[in-house]
Amino acid sequence: MRTPGMSHPTQETTMPTFVSADVARRMEREGRPWTVRVEYSGYNRENQSRHSDKWWEISGNGSGAVRCNYGKTGSRGLATPLTYMVGEALEKLGEKRAKGYMYAYGTETDMPRPQVVADLPEPYRAIKRIVALGDGLFRALDGFGNTVMDLDREGKEQLTAFNPWIALG
Repeated sequence: MRTPGMSHPTQETTMPTFVSADVARRMEREGRPWTVRVEYSGYNRENQSRHSDKWWEISGNGSGAVRCNYGKTGSRGLATPLTYMVGEALEKLGEKRAKGYMYAYGTETDMPRPQVVADLPEPYRAIKRIVALGDGLFRALDGFGNTVMDLDREGKEQLTAFNPWIALG
């Protein structure tokens, strides 16, 4: 998957800002990192003690892909966080809010626009999701679901190792 003349890509890391869902939408469009965390403490008919203390968190960086993690209060959450497209993640956030989850963080600070995949040439910067085709082949899609390119397993692994924000599935 290396491009002629392309050195090993580097990725600038920027810490996300904790925000509300509306601010997250705007920051996603602006390509700025963000995180929304909601927490629930209260009645839960589905568990034996009838009480839950838990959290649910989504983070984005403007790429269209969103990391999701959740767990009991005081835990680190999943060993491997889930990945969604931003629309799916914000829809799930709405479902959590409807169930009684409350915003844990909701302030915005000024942050510089991150250069998430600045070292990658086109068309790699457009890739937002990778789906399996079978037999070790994968299709890379842009944010609108259009095919950018087909990849073998090695190409998929190289791309997702460089940019972990690419959604899989």
